[in-house]
Amino acid sequence: MAERKPTTDGKQVTNAPVQSSVLAAPGSSAIDRKRDQHEQLVGLRDELFRESMGVLRDAMRFRDIDPSLQRELDPAFEAMEKELGQSGAQRAHRVAVLASLPSGDAPIGLKLAANVAVGIMKANATEKGGSRILNVSKVILSANALPEFEEREVESE
Repeated sequence: MAERKPTTDGKQVTNAPVQSSVLAAPGSSAIDRKRDQHEQLVGLRDELFRESMGVLRDAMRFRDIDPSLQRELDPAFEAMEKELGQSGAQRAHRVAVLASLPSGDAPIGLKLAANVAVGIMKANATEKGGSRILNVSKVILSANALPEFEEREVESE
């Protein structure tokens, strides 16, 4: 069966190949293609985890900064600048200031980073042999265990 790919004018085009983001070498098996796709997904997951943990690490610097001081006058910013460089320290300071806000005023990005990091940690734990709970129950009914009921004729009008 030919693959169909819609065009911009809404018509269907037959025999137009659908492009994939993972291209396997010609002659490779389906297993090799799946393995390549899995490796690519693992790489994306690891990159997203590192980014989320970086945001959380910067947010945890809220205890070091003084939000009442200007960034250039804050000694914590100077320490961050030595550790992370100018642009990295500016990003970390901005995130730390936002993390010091009340939870209702904090940007959704901080919550999103925390949720992504926790979700990936849970997925990794399950993938590496964590508990996989399967609830199975077995019910055996014996014909002798079922009660017998008296049959009655019901007259209808």
